[in-house]
Amino acid sequence: MMIAFALWTVIDCTANALAMFLNGAHIIRPQLLTVGVFVVLAIPIKIAVIGRYGIAAIPLVTVAIYLLTLAVVYTVSLRAAILNILSGKVSAQNVVDPAV
Repeated sequence: MMIAFALWTVIDCTANALAMFLNGAHIIRPQLLTVGVFVVLAIPIKIAVIGRYGIAAIPLVTVAIYLLTLAVVYTVSLRAAILNILSGKVSAQNVVDPAV
């Protein structure tokens, strides 16, 4: 169970850093939709898993659902934001500080 919590902590910290970048780049809608999907999937699956495998499986289920939902959207959103910067559609300064 400790290994599962350690894995979850690393994934959560990484995702939070990426979320801060996406917030700064004003890429909010995909995050909100994805978090909604994550919650809708996570709660019933966790309840089902507790009954069958016990509470020790919760971190592993959280990691699996998180990777299936949020990691995919973050990867696509980050790729799009970086490609926009590299193509010159948006300057890096505007991504970092939109007031400029």
